[in-house]
Amino acid sequence: MRLFDPYGQLIERPTKPETERIGTVLVRDQASSYPSVRLTPDKLASIFREADAGDIRRQAELFEEMAEKDPMLGSVLQTRRLAVQAIEAEILPASNDAQDKKIADGFKENWEDLDFEDASLHLLDAIGKAFGTVEIDWALEGSEAWIHGFEWIPQKRWTFVEISGALDAPLPQLPRLLTDAEPIYGEDVPPFKVVYHRYNARSGFAQRGGLLRSVGYYYLFKNYDIKDWIIFLEKFGQPLRLGKFSSAASDDDKKVLKEAVQNLGTDAGAIISDATMLDILEAQTTQASSDLYERAAKYFDKVYEIAVLGQNATTEGTPGALGNEKARAEVRQDLKKADARALAKTLRWQVAWPWVGFNFGWDKKVPLIRFPVADPADLEALARTHRTLVDMGARIPVSFIRKKYGIPAPVGNEPILTAPAPAVAGFENFGLRTARLRKVRIPVGSRLIDFDPEIEA
Repeated sequence: MRLFDPYGQLIERPTKPETERIGTVLVRDQASSYPSVRLTPDKLASIFREADAGDIRRQAELFEEMAEKDPMLGSVLQTRRLAVQAIEAEILPASNDAQDKKIADGFKENWEDLDFEDASLHLLDAIGKAFGTVEIDWALEGSEAWIHGFEWIPQKRWTFVEISGALDAPLPQLPRLLTDAEPIYGEDVPPFKVVYHRYNARSGFAQRGGLLRSVGYYYLFKNYDIKDWIIFLEKFGQPLRLGKFSSAASDDDKKVLKEAVQNLGTDAGAIISDATMLDILEAQTTQASSDLYERAAKYFDKVYEIAVLGQNATTEGTPGALGNEKARAEVRQDLKKADARALAKTLRWQVAWPWVGFNFGWDKKVPLIRFPVADPADLEALARTHRTLVDMGARIPVSFIRKKYGIPAPVGNEPILTAPAPAVAGFENFGLRTARLRKVRIPVGSRLIDFDPEIEA
């Protein structure tokens, strides 16, 4: 039987995994060309054109700086990643067959020994940067192949450049790893050695699929806006220092006055001749002009939220707003589910499948990997629905209600909440009426006496 890798490429059936490291992160990998410095529209377009041609190094470095320099952009990207990263993975057998259960139990045992939290962060980095990669640290223990961990490989260590340079050559499905031996075209990696998680925000090429590509120009414009805002504050945020000298002032007097004006901003004091004057003029600006830059910055932040979180809201919150505004600042539910399904698919076919193939055979069924995403429930509305169903005669198990609402079963004789006894029809206001009758005065002959109905009864 022929064997195809997860990308549809025909490969030789491997008998054991590659145990040697191929993507060790080097000291020089920390070096960067810092493409965000003096970024202009022309420079940004040049970076994107290089990436479209397969050379993604400068684009990868720019994406790192964008999330690092813009706190809002970095925050929404982190929120998107953590929405899935916080979910515990479930390992399930492919079927109820005893062999499939045995395979799932074995893989689950290996999986639970791994620290997958860091690996999931690196793979989910694909949301912003189009793809994320980790190297599988395989180890042979007798005849068994086990995974000891995952090692991150930076995006800038990969290239999509076509070796032949021919425009009619097949488009590579996988990037190649840049090495000392092949620093330009890169080398193909051994099968099942690297986990390559691609984010498919839309149809197109891998190097253009990240959300940071979508907001690249907005990052540039916001950068311009912040710079202009700082210049505006520098010019108009402090009063103008105006020195005046008389027509009879000497050159030395003018020089002293000039130095006083220049130093007044830091020293807050100066000594000048009585023939000169120094005025402090308050900056005169309109509220509209001073708020212009702030409004622009907030607009760009909203664009980030729409692109990354899927909804237009502010994570800062509005004074007096409750409940739903906090929810709007989270990841949209359909995006969260899509991210979870995509990551589970990558792990099943690039981690679980080779593990099964090396240990049980390539024709065996692969365990399922799931990241269950619970739908947020309105418990109050749900409780009304359950009450209506019970009133209609539906038989709902108590265990179901406890699980749905997270209510634990009472232990021993501990106090429990009970429903109040229903009022008897026609006697709802009986207590009120009798209270009004108590201690009334009635005439008896020529006297008034107090009458208590409760005592007399």
